[in-house]
Amino acid sequence: MEEEIVLGVLETFHGILIQDSDNHVREFAKTLVSSTWFSLSFGCLGLFPTEKMKWRVYLMLSSLVDVLLGTDTGQPIRDATSYLPSDPIDLLFLLGQKDSHNLELSSCQSAILLILYTSSLYDERLADDKLVLASLEQYILVNSTDLQSGATDSFTKMMLVHLYGLYRGLTKVSYEIPSVQKLKEYCFR
Repeated sequence: MEEEIVLGVLETFHGILIQDSDNHVREFAKTLVSSTWFSLSFGCLGLFPTEKMKWRVYLMLSSLVDVLLGTDTGQPIRDATSYLPSDPIDLLFLLGQKDSHNLELSSCQSAILLILYTSSLYDERLADDKLVLASLEQYILVNSTDLQSGATDSFTKMMLVHLYGLYRGLTKVSYEIPSVQKLKEYCFR
C-alpha cells in the first residue's frame, strides 16, 4: 500500500464528512466509527509517520467528532494538530504532563481527552486500558489546582469523569483510588 493512495482515501472520506450536515453524512460517520476508525487512523500514522499523514488523520478525526458530537466540537483537535504526536502512547505521555500554563501542551491535552472520549463512546481503545487509566490519574494529579479552581471548562471535566469511570471499571485495579462520585465532587466544586 502506498501513502498517496491512503491519503487519497482519507481525503475522500474527509470530503464527505465536511459536507453540510445531513442524515447521510451522520450515517457515514457512524459507519466509520463502527468500523474501528480511530484504531485504523492511528494504524495509518504508524505505517506512514509523515506530516502529511498526521495532518490528514487529525483533521479527519476532528471532522468526524464534529459530525458525531456537534458542530465545532472537534476544534480542539484542529487547534492542536501541529503539536500532536503520531503514536497513541506519546499521546498518553503528553496527557500526564503538567501544563504550567503552556498553551501548546494544554491544547494537546484537550485534544487528547476529546479523542479518547469520542473513541470510548464507540468502544474503541487506542492503548492498553491500564496505561490510559494511569495517564488520566496523572492528568488529574498534576492539574488538580485547575480542576478545583474552575479553570477547567465543564465539558473537559465531564469527559474526564466519563473516561476515568470507564477505564477504572475496565482495569478493575485493586489499589485504592477515589470513587467516580468523589471524582465528580472534586472536579465540579
